[in-house]
Amino acid sequence: MATEFKPDLAKFPTWPGVYLMEDKSGKIIYVGKAVNLKHRLGSYFQKTVQSIKTNKLLEKIAKINFIVTDTEVEALILENELIKKHSPKFNVLLRDDKSYQYIKIDFKENFPIITVVRTNRDIFKKSLHRQVKYFGPYTRGSDVKQTLRLISKFFPICAQVKNLNRKIDINPCLNWHLGRCLGPCMGKIDSQTYKKIIKMVARFLTGEARDTLRYLTQQMQIMSDQKNFEAALKIRNQIKSLETILVKQKVSQPSKLTNQDFWGWFQARDNLVVAVLKVRQGRLIDQQIFTLRIPNISIKEMIADAIVSIYTATSENLPSEIILSENPDNSEILETWLSQKSDRKVKITVPKQGIKKQLVLLANKNAVEQSSGATQANLQIKLALANLKTILSLKKIRRMEAYDISHLGGTATVGSMVVFVDGKPYKSGYRRFRIKTVKGIDDYAALGEIIYRRLHPQRLKDQRFATNLPDLILIDGGKGQLNTVLWQIQHLPVGKILIIGLTKQQEDVFLPGVTQPLKLSSTSPEFYLLQRLRDEAHRFAITYQTVLRSKQITTSVSPRLGVATRKKLVAAFGSLSAARQVSKTELQRVIGNKAKSLYNNW
Repeated sequence: MATEFKPDLAKFPTWPGVYLMEDKSGKIIYVGKAVNLKHRLGSYFQKTVQSIKTNKLLEKIAKINFIVTDTEVEALILENELIKKHSPKFNVLLRDDKSYQYIKIDFKENFPIITVVRTNRDIFKKSLHRQVKYFGPYTRGSDVKQTLRLISKFFPICAQVKNLNRKIDINPCLNWHLGRCLGPCMGKIDSQTYKKIIKMVARFLTGEARDTLRYLTQQMQIMSDQKNFEAALKIRNQIKSLETILVKQKVSQPSKLTNQDFWGWFQARDNLVVAVLKVRQGRLIDQQIFTLRIPNISIKEMIADAIVSIYTATSENLPSEIILSENPDNSEILETWLSQKSDRKVKITVPKQGIKKQLVLLANKNAVEQSSGATQANLQIKLALANLKTILSLKKIRRMEAYDISHLGGTATVGSMVVFVDGKPYKSGYRRFRIKTVKGIDDYAALGEIIYRRLHPQRLKDQRFATNLPDLILIDGGKGQLNTVLWQIQHLPVGKILIIGLTKQQEDVFLPGVTQPLKLSSTSPEFYLLQRLRDEAHRFAITYQTVLRSKQITTSVSPRLGVATRKKLVAAFGSLSAARQVSKTELQRVIGNKAKSLYNNW
């Protein structure tokens, strides 16, 4: 470990808190949180091999300070505030966060004001104020404009609230003349009534459009009862417009889904692109794209820091559930922090199947599509690997191996092993097998033999194999082949290697211990990657079997003769054809011990 700095760990407490690492110039380069400061900091300076990111960090540390907190959640909040303040180079940071816009509603005013603001440090402090609400962030300026247009269309907002709050004498606002204002500027309604309208706007911004429909329906009825049919007609038109928007929104699932955020991400170079699909009242209403600067840390740490970064600036539009493809670090602490921010329970979940999992995969796809700096082919491979990791519940899926069997009528039976690393063929890792223990046509047993030989402890003594175990093994076949292979290798120390089967006809994926096959979309990148892997194993097996068969045919028809042997036979018998007609004894007299093999094959 290349570092001269050695802290005195005895000086650090065992309490929760935040630690700040500085370089020689005194600049803070990393801020971290810990349940136990002493143990956490001690882990950095152990003799065990650290990650690339940690080694680079350790090379630059010159000093470590700390701040003690009472709880882990307080440490999380303080860590985030310090990251925002110091922008350390080794922490996850939101890229260009000042460009994101928020809709702000200030309820401290007598007549609440709706404005658009951009993020800055003040927002993160003011957002804690109960009477100042921030909605967003909006990653596209057009989204903010469209939202403000909808608010103006559906709600009777006064255009002169600033002057009302300053108690300046004003004339009726433009919205009053257009029939879109209830008249606070004319003294028609008081501030408390106007605040009720703005609270309805706030509920609308959190995605609760059904409440808005109920409110408008009530207002229409009131106008109708008062025989103000012109106003009732305007409200009816507003209701129809809002219903049209709701119909156009994609229905994620019936009422089982309420307010949820589905996260997908894609790592491109030193950036993490995060796509958040926002579901409100069971409907997909929006997508937000964020780009974060990331150091070289684990994906679990990355996503935990991303959740804190993205949800720090708002407490008004937090979902009741955040759905991810895998759990982040400290998920329980994150849940507690999110719940405190929103004053209600917020949970983080990882779905195994169903519509939730489909929406996580959709979010992954959107993150890939929004990424830049990579070819489309590479993006598709990255997406395929990310989706397979989620679908198959794998911790990682860097190395995949596929196996297939080929023979000709039960003869010259061979097996193939092909390797994909990071979704691409790794041809130096390919291997070929001659089947030794299986006679005749038995593809099931032959597959079991080659995978048994691949994973046998004797083979794993070879470092080429022991250090390159696959994360996923794919066999060409269905439930029968898979169960046979699993039975044959049941006593091998295969660890957590997942073995699956892919059939040729129905293109079904079979998993261990699962009765029904997994159906993948035939147009999905993950299906295409598995298909490529299986077909490559088939091609490699066929090629090897063809080579062996050709050698056998050549050997049986015409044994190879060296130049010297040919000259001796021609000199003794006049030609090779004449030599084929003589006895074994005569051949032995001319070419010695070679005569027996030559005579038997002629």
